[in-house]
Amino acid sequence: MKLFYSQSSPYVRLVRVFAHHHNLADEIELVPGNLGKDETELRKANPLGKIPALIDRNNRCLYDSRTILYYLDEIGSGTKLFDSHNANYIDHQRDLALLIGILEHGVALIMDKRRKLDDMPDFMQERWVYGIRLGLQELDAIVLKGLSDVLALFAPVILDWLNFRLPEAYDQPKFSSLGKLLNKIDNEVYRDSSPRL
Repeated sequence: MKLFYSQSSPYVRLVRVFAHHHNLADEIELVPGNLGKDETELRKANPLGKIPALIDRNNRCLYDSRTILYYLDEIGSGTKLFDSHNANYIDHQRDLALLIGILEHGVALIMDKRRKLDDMPDFMQERWVYGIRLGLQELDAIVLKGLSDVLALFAPVILDWLNFRLPEAYDQPKFSSLGKLLNKIDNEVYRDSSPRL
């Protein structure tokens, strides 16, 4: 299989961590996405030119991190997290939606900052930060009740990315249970896919 990636993409990192979870990492060749350069090969895998994109075992092109996660869950040997017969299926879907939603708010904030125009109202950026903080507050409340497999695996990716890219939006002392999750980031599975490399 081939995974079109960028080391800095948190969406790619979710896929790479899940590939390790399912003992598939050695089966996946990492191919730089070359965003903004020669995207010919990437565009064959994903006509939208976005990463991650995966060419699967059957030579199908899969894109969007959720689609790739579901595929890896289907073929992998680790604990199945997105099997609709799993008793925690709805909770796992909710937890993944929350994590990806927090991430989408963070990416939107960064994009707004990059294209900041003099006439762009500050409330747009404040809206993204507010959404991130409310998402983290909800995540903290869920974790305090009990940690799902999805949160245990994927929350460190999201929290590390926020800590790295948007430290002003992630107030660590406010969310004590999330800090414990962030400590997992030193594990080899997370370290290999760090955006800091």
